[in-house]
Amino acid sequence: MFTGIIKETGLITQVNQHELIINVGSELFSDLPLQSSVALNGKVLTLVDKFSINDQFCLKFHLHSLSSFRANTRVNLERAVRLGEEISSSLFLGIPSGRCQLISLIHESETSVLFEVVWEDVLLKYLDPKDLVCLDGVLLMINKIEERVLSLGIYEETLKLTNLGERRVGDWLNIEMEPMVKKLAQILEKKFI
Repeated sequence: MFTGIIKETGLITQVNQHELIINVGSELFSDLPLQSSVALNGKVLTLVDKFSINDQFCLKFHLHSLSSFRANTRVNLERAVRLGEEISSSLFLGIPSGRCQLISLIHESETSVLFEVVWEDVLLKYLDPKDLVCLDGVLLMINKIEERVLSLGIYEETLKLTNLGERRVGDWLNIEMEPMVKKLAQILEKKFI
């Protein structure tokens, strides 16, 4: 389980069909045991190896399928929730509900930016303003929904701490609904088919 509260990022140095290597800080490197579950841009992967080369700390993850990860890009990292930790937000599974496309970036003030994303999915109709979603693993609240467009306000601090500050119009992002909402939506969709 994950909370969508991103505290760390890493730099993808290598990606191919079966593996992904990310440079991270020394603290995360030393804290993560092998076989740990880590959400990368909101998608949970398992740590299969770790090594250091020339003062660079690298984590290696196994990819199960072709992915949207690209070399030389920053990725949001979140460790799985551990027993005994305080959970100050919602819980997410680290399994994206789909992909959405950034269609607009509007600087509303010096401290916030409005992201508008289009999501072409039947599950969208089960979301409302003030619901929580994760974009690339970052917990955000929906401000407004019009047609297939979600508007999400993002604070400047969040843009600095995550890779969302590097996103540009046209980019694709992972989106995850809260698990309970997603499950209820899936049940309702099956009922009405």
